[in-house]
Amino acid sequence: MKKIVLIFLLFISQIICYADNQYLIDSLESILHTVTEEDKIKILNKLSFTYRVKSPEKTLEYGQQALELSEKLKNKIGKYNSLSYIGLGYRYLSNYEKALSYQLKALSLANKLGDEKRIAVEYNRIGIIYKKTGNYDKALEYYLKSLKIREETGKSSSIASLLNNIGNIYFKRGDYEKALEYYFKTLNIRNDIAAEHPENISNKEGLSYILNNIGNIYLKLENYDKAIEFNQQSLKIKKEIGNKYGIATSLGNIGEAYLYLGNYQIALEYLQNALNLEEEMGNKSGIANIFNYIGSIYTKIRNFDKALEYISKSMIIRKEIGDKYGIISSLINFSNIQIILGNYNNALKYLDEALVLAREENLLNKIKKIYSNYSDIYISIGKYQKALEYYRCYSEIKDSIFNNDINNKITELQINFRTEKQEKENEILRQKNKIQKLNIKRQKQLVHSLITVTILVFILVFLIHNRYRNKKKAEQKLKIANATKDKFFSIIAHDLKNPFNAIMGFSNILYEEFKDFNEDEKKQMIKNIYEASENTYRLLQNLLEWSRSQTGSIEVKPKIIDLSVIINDDITILLTNAQKKKIKLHSDITFNTFAYADENMIRTVTRNLISNAIKFTDNHGDVKVFAKESGNTVEVYISDTGIGISEDNIQKLFKIDKQFRTNGTANEKGTGLGLILCKEFIKRNGGEIWVESEEGKGSQFIFTLPKTNLLIANS
Repeated sequence: MKKIVLIFLLFISQIICYADNQYLIDSLESILHTVTEEDKIKILNKLSFTYRVKSPEKTLEYGQQALELSEKLKNKIGKYNSLSYIGLGYRYLSNYEKALSYQLKALSLANKLGDEKRIAVEYNRIGIIYKKTGNYDKALEYYLKSLKIREETGKSSSIASLLNNIGNIYFKRGDYEKALEYYFKTLNIRNDIAAEHPENISNKEGLSYILNNIGNIYLKLENYDKAIEFNQQSLKIKKEIGNKYGIATSLGNIGEAYLYLGNYQIALEYLQNALNLEEEMGNKSGIANIFNYIGSIYTKIRNFDKALEYISKSMIIRKEIGDKYGIISSLINFSNIQIILGNYNNALKYLDEALVLAREENLLNKIKKIYSNYSDIYISIGKYQKALEYYRCYSEIKDSIFNNDINNKITELQINFRTEKQEKENEILRQKNKIQKLNIKRQKQLVHSLITVTILVFILVFLIHNRYRNKKKAEQKLKIANATKDKFFSIIAHDLKNPFNAIMGFSNILYEEFKDFNEDEKKQMIKNIYEASENTYRLLQNLLEWSRSQTGSIEVKPKIIDLSVIINDDITILLTNAQKKKIKLHSDITFNTFAYADENMIRTVTRNLISNAIKFTDNHGDVKVFAKESGNTVEVYISDTGIGISEDNIQKLFKIDKQFRTNGTANEKGTGLGLILCKEFIKRNGGEIWVESEEGKGSQFIFTLPKTNLLIANS
């Protein structure tokens, strides 16, 4: 009878191993001292594995007991399982050195047993440890070894887990397109399993992790709204299956996204919830990350005592677990705070230590930030030669990752396309499941009323007819929209081709005839290449923003904003451009001039319009920004004394199918997309935009936004 109970409990554990299984744990523990020693090994190992997330300390305790008993009885399978599960326990406790030691012992035993399945499991677990410690080459090596075996012998869920892990390595390396390729392979397998076994808990967990990983890619690409969306989907599944480790990860990711969006209070709430779970589980790596993010928030709100407290806590843990990437991040955060406080010697010490580690790991983005901080410090203390040297180093690093930035932006476009495609496929899958359930229900129904069938047929015919009419209307609108966008993209293609021709042309001349030119001629050609590259980069940025607005990737988040603050920030940023042309740049917008709109979108609009005003104004000209209240709206004016626009050309503005572009008064180049983006953003915030201009007498761009007076009164 006890044997039957044991078999039943072990079988049940396979089904609910990812759920809240305290009942299973209690049941196994209750019979632990009533079974044979051979069966006791199985129960101890099952308890060890089950506790790995809930209480890694218990995993070690039961695993050690199972190991000792297995060695006593010379039970090789039991010994293999205990070694592997002890390794898992140490991994969840972030003790990666001991974790690796036990997983290697388990791998050695699996090889002696000649068990391909267990060998694949150990390769995967060793790969995870190397990934945790930042050794991505080793991690990828072991993942690929495991994948090779599992593709020959494994089941689809095991292959999905490995593909996800490989995607994680490419994600860590910054190769987001390659990571996405593996993530979508994983997602396809998970969806296939879900279609056949919708209640499979293990697959639900895998699905939650892949959604989380796709959200992380959006986080890196600075599409924070999408990052929050995918992590919320992941969080929902993790809460269903009671995975505390996964819940903490998703909460932390969402908190990080809100941090970068500037919603610090919401960010703190998510991060604090994540921290509570991480501390409950004793996950040192997760605790360190969250301390660092909380420190960043307090830095942003200028509470430096709190910021230093949390970043120090993070640093202590990261040194303890050997997280080099995290240590570098903490050191840079320390230097940022010391720079703000004016403690430059302390800041330099932190940067020196960070630079050594960043060079060892070849982390270009971190090295770039370190050089930038060096330059800022030496400017502040008046050592301009040193500042220039570090700024040159910063520029070289920036140039080396320039192409990666463009690739990331192009990757984001690809991600948007693939994600939409995947969501449509998922919707089809859900619809198929609904149809299946409906068919089963209909088979059980014995009597169908003739009147009901007639009514249903009539409704169906009506809906089909109605859908057909709507489809025809939609097709007509789509044809017009596609014709307009085709013309727009032909213009963009031409605009992209010209600067690339310039880049390749000048580069080729320099390469072929470098010795024939003097220094001034070489500098001029390099300047031409730089200007063409910069113009192309701006065009790609604007094109990405426009495409995101068209696909609905940018969510409008209106709130009360002070236009005077936004305009003054823009003037600070663009003042150098104005001073080069001796242009007077000023704002007459008074403090507390409120509007109700999305702050980031309006900043994009005002920065574009002020930049254009400077570009098309002659030396010693004047650019002024002011505002007027009109009814329930506020009107913002960007006025200049520049060259003006003819009536014919005014008609071409704000239209994607009309090409109007001219160089600035100092031959500044334009992308042609700025005004299109401005119109789109103003329209989405409930306003209008237009221009008043006379050739030779200057221009005045005006846009409107909703006022907040009534909103404030109502609230």
